[in-house]
Amino acid sequence: MGVTFLHIESEKYAGELDALSKISSILKDSGLKRNDKFWTELIMTFFKDLYENMSHDEKSILQNKNEREIKEFIRRKLELNKSFSENYLLIVDLETQNSHSKLLGYYDVKVRSSCWNSYFTFECKCLDNTAFSISEYVYNPNKNSKNKGKYEDGGMYRFLINKYSTNLNFGGMIGFLQKGSLKTTKKSICNQIQSLCLIDSDIEFGNLIGICDTIDEYIFFTDHNRYDIIEKKQCGSIKLHHLIYDFTA
Repeated sequence: MGVTFLHIESEKYAGELDALSKISSILKDSGLKRNDKFWTELIMTFFKDLYENMSHDEKSILQNKNEREIKEFIRRKLELNKSFSENYLLIVDLETQNSHSKLLGYYDVKVRSSCWNSYFTFECKCLDNTAFSISEYVYNPNKNSKNKGKYEDGGMYRFLINKYSTNLNFGGMIGFLQKGSLKTTKKSICNQIQSLCLIDSDIEFGNLIGICDTIDEYIFFTDHNRYDIIEKKQCGSIKLHHLIYDFTA
């Protein structure tokens, strides 16, 4: 059997070869594959750029869309970004199952890469200037449904009980502001976060350890202790990355 050599015209495929070289260098760097700080900051930059490059017309359309449609818009936008999908092999999954063995749930947005050993998950909530939407974002002690009756829930709550980002020390929240002002909504969210104290089996958790604002009004970070309510164990702290996409602007 003969051997056939394939000649690639370097000038014709310069872009593809450059991307392949970048991917190869990332895959060879085992330290980078384990560098969660690098990847979380990189992904946050992509989410920041996505929002800041939205047109006024896009925001006006999303102001009247439901959560699922907005998430699909985000997924398409990120996947069309060649740096996101080709240079770093980042992939956006919607409604994928979480990894906790007993607390079943589905992530709203999960970002992963074959160049990274971990993943970054986001819980998304529509915000409409009501106390209910704030509770849904943070913690709702009296959520009600036909199947479950009353139960505890909330976007942040799912991270704080180790249901989401199980055994990871980071996660994300994205609020879609469709009514009200960014300043007032952010203040309401922060007020509820600061007063948050969850209790299970006489163990307090979910308390705010630290909060950090950024130069961008719509981005902030909070640190919390957390507790696995099924395994009955403390899990260490978690850093939550908050983004509030203001579609009213």
